[in-house]
Amino acid sequence: MSGEKVVGAIVLAAGLGERIQELSCHKPEVSLYEGGPSLLMRLSTQIREKAKMPLLLVAVNSRFGCSAAKRESYEGAKVMVVDTPSSLHTFYHAIEEFSKEKRTGHVFVSMVDTVVSDEDFHSFVEFCEKELAPEESAILTTHFIDDEKPLTVLLASDSQKVLRFAVPVESVPEVVVTAGMYVFPLALLPFLREAVDSGVEKMRNFLALMVKSNYSILAFTIEKSIDVDRPQDVQSARDFLLKEQEQERDVKLCCKDTVKTASSIVSLEKSI
Repeated sequence: MSGEKVVGAIVLAAGLGERIQELSCHKPEVSLYEGGPSLLMRLSTQIREKAKMPLLLVAVNSRFGCSAAKRESYEGAKVMVVDTPSSLHTFYHAIEEFSKEKRTGHVFVSMVDTVVSDEDFHSFVEFCEKELAPEESAILTTHFIDDEKPLTVLLASDSQKVLRFAVPVESVPEVVVTAGMYVFPLALLPFLREAVDSGVEKMRNFLALMVKSNYSILAFTIEKSIDVDRPQDVQSARDFLLKEQEQERDVKLCCKDTVKTASSIVSLEKSI
């Protein structure tokens, strides 16, 4: 199956983050390291540098106003200030704004507090661009469950298609949960508008409605992601990223050693 281009990204950063405000200094997002990039900056870097997406729309809460956007620098990004009751409403307003660009294809959507490795991020976007049909959506799922209210997913045994959401953990042989990143076709806007107008309030309820309405959703499963919405999640994300950095460093050292060995062999052959 030939996929469609992911033409841009929406970052949902309009939550108040009340449980981590002490760590975030009452900003809309938190930095994982002292003086380091915020979650929002890290995600925007992944979007621009790892996935090369041409458009980026960031939705922030009106409580923080435009000053939050001014503190962060995104060249070419559009910042949208909203006051919405849920992430689904924020998503609706954001994709409605995004649709004004008159583009076709799919749009990447992420909660600002979702932390995944660069490799997994790139693989998810690549999967969507290669595998999704024009009308299909995709969700990122993970085997790692460390959330107060995880949204479990039942997948078809012979494919990556989502059959149902919110299934009891004990009822499925292999449990995966949603990881806060999605890819939707821009053509989904009318259905999303109808859902919001009818009173659907949460992203999880909208996803369930999509499946019930026979919309095809594919899952791309990774081993681990971190949802940073509690103080203890910050340390978990730090440890997770530190391990990723160590693995990348080991790979680079291994590559250097391989090059040195190859060079030594070539020199030895020439001297014989």
